[in-house]
Amino acid sequence: MKPLTLITCILCSLGSSVAIASPNSFRDPLDTPAVNAFAPASQSLLAAARAGATPIAVGMRGLIVASEDGGASWEQRPTPVQSDLTSVSFPDAQHGWAAGHDGVILQTNDGGRSWNRQLDGRMAAERFTAHYATRIAQGEEKLGPLLAELKRNYQAGPSLPWLDICFEDANQGYAVGPFGSIARTDDGGKTWLPAMERIDNPDLLNLNAIRGIAGELYIAAERGTVFRLDRAQQRFLRAGTGYAGSFFGIAGDARALVAYGLRGTVFRSSDGGATWSRSTTPTPVAVTAGAALPDGRIVLATLGGMIWIGEGDMARFVSLAPGVTDAFTAVTALDARRLLLAGLRGAHVKKLP
Repeated sequence: MKPLTLITCILCSLGSSVAIASPNSFRDPLDTPAVNAFAPASQSLLAAARAGATPIAVGMRGLIVASEDGGASWEQRPTPVQSDLTSVSFPDAQHGWAAGHDGVILQTNDGGRSWNRQLDGRMAAERFTAHYATRIAQGEEKLGPLLAELKRNYQAGPSLPWLDICFEDANQGYAVGPFGSIARTDDGGKTWLPAMERIDNPDLLNLNAIRGIAGELYIAAERGTVFRLDRAQQRFLRAGTGYAGSFFGIAGDARALVAYGLRGTVFRSSDGGATWSRSTTPTPVAVTAGAALPDGRIVLATLGGMIWIGEGDMARFVSLAPGVTDAFTAVTALDARRLLLAGLRGAHVKKLP
């Protein structure tokens, strides 16, 4: 099996969401609501987003926290699972989705105050394989290898995670994960279908992150690969960057994109991902999160607790004093002067110079 991403390895080192217990005491995390955590905003958090002006962060064992005062105080929101949540997306102030381990996808219609389950690995194993089997029976024989891969992915149970989720609006969304896993919905998640035939990924590379940037949709993957959605074909097309390692994420705006990964690796593009060149970074440490700021700069956060800001055309990144000690897993702009940072020690708000 191919290796999973850095964040997945971190989760494994911290302990997965599947409890180790005797047969009589085991409770499946998919069937167990998240427990109330002590000081929830100081727990391990893996992703963050904004529901309008409200910051939302998600993390280990089904934890979702929100702040109604711009990050000054936080409260936990109830969720129906204890599966680790790796990603969260809000296309508007009310509609949001969170995804993570055990193939779980949660949804909210009230700005993150309450969450319901739309999908998990048990549902996906049945629905996705049936979807491809039906299409093969109707004459689409080329889907045979994808059906076989789905069966391999689910033969050990529903544990395969979604590594990222992205909604462009309240209806259109994608979830991506290891071994080429990708699913899409056109109806706000009422129906999730596999979309492995919609991406130029014959090697079934791990799909580590998906982001909507300046009206386009990009996927960051293994082997220095970035995919961009061709709207006309409704297919993700591959773009090589010249990098041999994995990209953990991608960030930017209409002027510049940056894809980032291990050992301080950052590649930039000024033509929508058609061509790429390497940026200079301060330290060879894993870059785990990135976001575009309102002033056009791009900020990156690292597993070593560093914050970097891009200069000019993002050819060079310089360090900022983080102000907190943490292994950062997510960053998003709260406004023009403040960042929300999430990490293994919780949520932090940092003022920009």
